[in-house]
Amino acid sequence: MKKPAAGTEPPRRRPRPPAKVDTPTLPDLPRRKDTPAAMVYLLHFERPYQAKTGKRQKTATHYLGWTNNLDSRIADHRAGLGARLLEVITADGIGFTVARTWAGGDRKLERRLKNRKRAACLCPCCDPERARRNGGKHQ
Repeated sequence: MKKPAAGTEPPRRRPRPPAKVDTPTLPDLPRRKDTPAAMVYLLHFERPYQAKTGKRQKTATHYLGWTNNLDSRIADHRAGLGARLLEVITADGIGFTVARTWAGGDRKLERRLKNRKRAACLCPCCDPERARRNGGKHQ
């Protein structure tokens, strides 16, 4: 193996990833009665928010989120806390309403709905007929 020239550093090696360890799964603990159930919610903006990012202009009309306590989470959103998008639209003076909720929804459902990139299809404010047709389908 050649020695590096004077004044140059030897090539760096990438660190090895940590070894995978099988962790035992814990059984589901019973939920306390005063703990609210998890849910996914859809917020409908009063008017579209237009953000300029580079050369593209993006428009947002909805927000999908997940929470254990909807009232507290909406209060946070109205105060400009939490999601960056809702902080920006609140500062811009755009109001929002809770258009729809999915009781018992978890983060997996939220992610599936977000990945569809079609929140307007689920919103009863935008198109009640289409929202009714898409209501039970979570792909």
